[in-house]
Amino acid sequence: MHKVTRAMLEAGFSRDNFWLNPVAYPKWKLALLRAVGRKIPDLKVHNPSFDQVEIQLVSWCNRECSFCPSGTFSVPKLMMKSDVVERIVSQLEHVRFTGTIGLHLMSEPLLHTNFSTIVAEFRKRLPRVYIRAETNGDVLDKSNMAPIQDYFGAGLNELLINCYDSVEQRERRNALLLQLASTNSSLWYWNDRQRLPLTRRNKWQVIRLRDHFDEGGYSLRNWAGHVELQNDICGESDFPLPISCPRPFERFHVNYRGQILLCNNDWKFETVIGDLMEQELREVWNAPLLTDHYRPRLLECNRDMTLCRTCDTGVPFGYKQPQLTPARIRGTSRWSRIVRRLKGGTGGQAGEAGSGNI
Repeated sequence: MHKVTRAMLEAGFSRDNFWLNPVAYPKWKLALLRAVGRKIPDLKVHNPSFDQVEIQLVSWCNRECSFCPSGTFSVPKLMMKSDVVERIVSQLEHVRFTGTIGLHLMSEPLLHTNFSTIVAEFRKRLPRVYIRAETNGDVLDKSNMAPIQDYFGAGLNELLINCYDSVEQRERRNALLLQLASTNSSLWYWNDRQRLPLTRRNKWQVIRLRDHFDEGGYSLRNWAGHVELQNDICGESDFPLPISCPRPFERFHVNYRGQILLCNNDWKFETVIGDLMEQELREVWNAPLLTDHYRPRLLECNRDMTLCRTCDTGVPFGYKQPQLTPARIRGTSRWSRIVRRLKGGTGGQAGEAGSGNI
């Protein structure tokens, strides 16, 4: 047994939790489709069901953390222009996208001076999407969390604030967020230690505080070789890893220029799939680089490709399974509906359309 596979099993990987683990995709999902009698779709999908779009609003981050590629090479400090935002919104509007939009791709999103305006535009044109953002919280610290009200007022659904520095930083932020949530019944605030009551009213406005210095620290990974890490699971001789990856099958990654990237590990834009400023979304989703190269190989757990061959995404380094948040509870993914059906639960027909239909 390969030691990566052994590590997966030791970390608790099983058929009961595979849909939370990207290692299992897409072979397990194809097996599920077969189990429910649905025809396996052709790789050149004309009605793709990507349910996540990650967008890079700015090209940089204000921090240079040792575990992140952000500080390992210089980048120009540029913001996404309004015409790029308009193009992204119009293309997603055209396919009636109803999945999750993440505004934190490889950057600190709150550095964009028009963050609230961008959120409001997405909310106005795509009323059914779930909009979330992740931040290091430094921008919020300068104003005692005051901008949060504006973000949610513009249409944001979820804000994840990461604490990297100390317990004192976490406790200071926790006190401010508790005070904010206590005066606004539409906000649901929770951290890894406590949660305020979830109600129908605050279900879609979530603030989460997450720290990375207790219970094993931050979950390190090498970001497709952009950060050098030493661990006892993967050595240099183990790459490329014999495991699959879900990202080219279910996500769109758009950088600040409007280019479509292979995944959120492509910090240097090495694998540009297409340009949304010059191509239609349908054309990019069905690009030969995806349909004839990356997707078929990943179906066979073959990572011997640019970016993928040095990537450790999917290997469990002792981190906990992700907690259920409203974004996951929402059940927009057709895969989660298939799982619930096979487990005897409800959730609609397995053959329902996905979140983005072209």
